[in-house]
Amino acid sequence: MGRIFLNNLLSSRSNSNLQQNSKRTIERKRTARTISKSADEEGERGKLGECKMTDNDKQAEQEKTLKDSFNKVLNAHGYGFQYSALEFIKESYHQGKTNWLFEAAEYPVEVQGKHTCIDFILKWKYLSLFLIAECKRVDPKFSNWCFIKAPYELRHRTYEKFVMDSLTFSKNPGVAISRRTLISPKTVWGEINPNTTFHIGVVLKNHSTGCESGRSENDAIENAASQVCRGLNGFMDLAAEKHPLSGDQLFFMPAIITTAKLWTSDSDISHSNILDGKIKLTDESLVERGWIYYQYHLSPGLKHSMKDLSTTEDSFSKILDQEYIRTILIISASGIEDFLTKFDPSIL
Repeated sequence: MGRIFLNNLLSSRSNSNLQQNSKRTIERKRTARTISKSADEEGERGKLGECKMTDNDKQAEQEKTLKDSFNKVLNAHGYGFQYSALEFIKESYHQGKTNWLFEAAEYPVEVQGKHTCIDFILKWKYLSLFLIAECKRVDPKFSNWCFIKAPYELRHRTYEKFVMDSLTFSKNPGVAISRRTLISPKTVWGEINPNTTFHIGVVLKNHSTGCESGRSENDAIENAASQVCRGLNGFMDLAAEKHPLSGDQLFFMPAIITTAKLWTSDSDISHSNILDGKIKLTDESLVERGWIYYQYHLSPGLKHSMKDLSTTEDSFSKILDQEYIRTILIISASGIEDFLTKFDPSIL
């Protein structure tokens, strides 16, 4: 009897242990499933986070590419150089270093049916003199502009002239007479001598740097000169028609402002070897300058529409002198301050 009771008791305890073990096993499985589910959910969230970060990275990369492309285009068109030059001129005026005033930028004009925009216009504070500026940020690959004098230009000219366009208005409102004012550079600049005047300009490559634009700028000087003359003559046509200013005479002078370095040679190219046409420049003959005078022979297609009534010339060389030779100021970025502080047209 006692043995039966003991067996039943042991059997009962065994069943109870089995049930408890079974419950613990079930709980462990439930816990494992919960942990596994949580891990899966965390993993999914991690994957989503990775995808989200990747999208952000792609967007950031696209924005950087767009910004770099925009920056490259702005530099290629020279907007930064143009407006930094204007900022420098404005600060120089406020500091009392110059009398050049900012008049306008991106001024649209037309000459002989062709449209263009003047980069900016400056006005002399005490005179109706306008500087028509063409800004040229050059490709670093073509950053050396070299100039030399031409020993022969005109038969009758024995000295260099600074040639500046002007408009003289008659007493009848709205009627303008175009004429040329011929002034010696020594008269304009005082201590500056004619050796700062040049007639031939070429662009040389800088072999120490790569090409930004991917295109040649061998004609950069010619293109800039023709562009500034087109803008000046278009502005003269506009001034002759509108004439919103007081005074009977307006003066106009063209200027190219560039990031190129300006090099000049005083060698006489008429001493070239007549057999092979070659000249050998000495090292001492090449000098870097901040700005120069450039005597440019402009095309008739760049001229304004008004008839020059000031004189009637009796030779073809004088017609060239009167009608087509223009003096252009070419100013390097490093020479802007020197030009602003030293130029004084009030002695004209």
